[in-house]
Amino acid sequence: MSFNKKEVLTILGLMMGGMIIIYGFYKYSYNEQTDKISLNLWILLFFVLAYLYTIYKLLLIYKLKTKTFSFTFYLINEQKKEVVNKEFIIYPIIKNKALIRGEDFLKPKSSKTGKVSINNLKGGTYRLAFRDKPRDIIGIFGVKRINQKK
Repeated sequence: MSFNKKEVLTILGLMMGGMIIIYGFYKYSYNEQTDKISLNLWILLFFVLAYLYTIYKLLLIYKLKTKTFSFTFYLINEQKKEVVNKEFIIYPIIKNKALIRGEDFLKPKSSKTGKVSINNLKGGTYRLAFRDKPRDIIGIFGVKRINQKK
């Protein structure tokens, strides 16, 4: 068999037990139309992979949202002193609405040592603000990945 430079041989094979069994081949000439078909297939492959990646990320976000976590952290001010007996308000990073537990906002309070504990909070990232200044964000905390340790 001899081929010109513009001809391509495509071999259709099947992998079985480490051996390729050739069950047919197809000979076609290489031209501009083949380039267009190849480009369209690459574009289609890109969009299929992007779609699968989006579904994968949505499944990870759903799995993260079903788990609950407890957060404990210490707050200090600019003078390196503890922030004591202050109420806070928590916002999800995506929404501007404060988290609600029952009929009231979730309002954690700092202790005498500046320790703030929040229990049974769903996975995700949150913003923390003082209760008396709800739009002044003082920090961001949360869990971004399922297997995150800290």
